[in-house]
Amino acid sequence: MKLFEEVEMLKRMFELIHKRQTGNSSTFHKKLGISRSKLYNLIDDLKEKGIEVEYDKKIKSFYLKEDICVKVDEPIQIIDKEELEKINGGTLCYSIFLDKPMAIFDAAKTLSLNL
Repeated sequence: MKLFEEVEMLKRMFELIHKRQTGNSSTFHKKLGISRSKLYNLIDDLKEKGIEVEYDKKIKSFYLKEDICVKVDEPIQIIDKEELEKINGGTLCYSIFLDKPMAIFDAAKTLSLNL
């Protein structure tokens, strides 16, 4: 699965969890377009990051154990030279060697998962 496809899949995953419309694991993994084992690997990865996902038999949906909101952002953002100059310190991200903007990874806002 390609990086941007994984990001879209994670967005869909948390949308379904938030709406409590995941169904059981057999339904959920199909809605996400991944294998059932990959679904459980993702749930394990999330747990390692402190995001506990559990299943409720009554509502037949996965849910977040804690009352939190998970935001999945695009992992790569391309910023042009003019925008970089507007950002405080942004010119440091501009490549003086290539004379063009570089990709910026915002690690503080991006959830890193072993996908």
